[in-house]
Amino acid sequence: MKFPPGLPIDDIKFLCSILAKKGESRLVGGCVRNILLSKTSTDIDIATQVEPKQAMQLLTKEGVKCIPTGIKHGTFTVIYHKQHYEITTLRRDVETFGRHAEVAFTNDWLEDAKRRDFTMNAMYIDMDGNLYDYFKGQQDLAQKLIRFVGDPEARIHEDYLRILRYFRFYSYFDGNNMDDASLNACKKLAANMDKLSGERIQLEMFKIINAKFAMDALALMHKNSILKVLGLDIQSDGFWGYNLGDDSIVNLAALLRCCAKPADTLAYIKLRWKLANKTFALLDFLVHLPFTANDAKQHQLRLLYQHGLEKYLGGVKLLAAETTALPADELISRATNAVIPKFPLSGDDMLKIGYSGKAMGVAIKLLEKAWLESDFKLSKSSLLAQAKHKLNKF
Repeated sequence: MKFPPGLPIDDIKFLCSILAKKGESRLVGGCVRNILLSKTSTDIDIATQVEPKQAMQLLTKEGVKCIPTGIKHGTFTVIYHKQHYEITTLRRDVETFGRHAEVAFTNDWLEDAKRRDFTMNAMYIDMDGNLYDYFKGQQDLAQKLIRFVGDPEARIHEDYLRILRYFRFYSYFDGNNMDDASLNACKKLAANMDKLSGERIQLEMFKIINAKFAMDALALMHKNSILKVLGLDIQSDGFWGYNLGDDSIVNLAALLRCCAKPADTLAYIKLRWKLANKTFALLDFLVHLPFTANDAKQHQLRLLYQHGLEKYLGGVKLLAAETTALPADELISRATNAVIPKFPLSGDDMLKIGYSGKAMGVAIKLLEKAWLESDFKLSKSSLLAQAKHKLNKF
């Protein structure tokens, strides 16, 4: 097996050589998948026969920084030459609970492979470049076939998040070569996702909706009632013609706008998915987007002033997903480089000419509206003249 350029294989071999004093270590999971696809991985996982505390001791003794990120489950993080490595001792399940499992350490590679989710994630590569593939993962990867290791229902019962992971991998690979047993198991056991934490659901859904083949995955989830279980009941067929981009929040907003009751659905997922207040605020703005494609084109500076750059850009991306009539790239470039005008008047200015209290607030709002409608052309002196003229009317 030839390692792709960019993979820090010399450093990996060094770490594994330290662990080799007590057991063998191999690359595993996503980085193996990427090696087979001639891609470079930023996330590098190493499986080892050495138990975690002993492994950390061996590496620390050689000056390697170790962090016990998941030591209870056999995992710790190594930082070496600014690269992070997740090192996990081989495990077998003793008992599973649908969200987590009680594990025992083992030195049996097949036992470790049996507890992994998909065949393409259950492959290992040793430091000599030999591939260990126990469940035809390489063949499935070549065919873009997302298939659970062993019995699909058993794998899902071990962790119900694997239902969403199934569709996440589908959204990466667009695997039209469907494994019926895996898909049917996801559909059958979907109701069990109510046992998952909102944070885990949110993380997986944002990954799904932001992937290259997001629309294909969402269509499959919709067809098999997976989205409905998550509270996303799409009613508008128009959604399937949308051109989703690379912004997960914008893509979710587009999906929400096609649900039967967008505002109610957003309120539900805010609680269920544990959305951060900032994320919810942006989604709420986009779901109730207060401008149209024409507005975005004709009154860009006004919209930037009223809503700010982040919300404006989100709105443009959303409209671009829903219609092809918007010159989105041009608008985004102009907005990013725009100098947003500042309203010329301040409270001190109004106090100096005799305004105070509620009257001041009402007057400033009216003057700001006039300034916006003039496309920011009204000067400070003109606005003050209007304010003086109307002073006794408030």
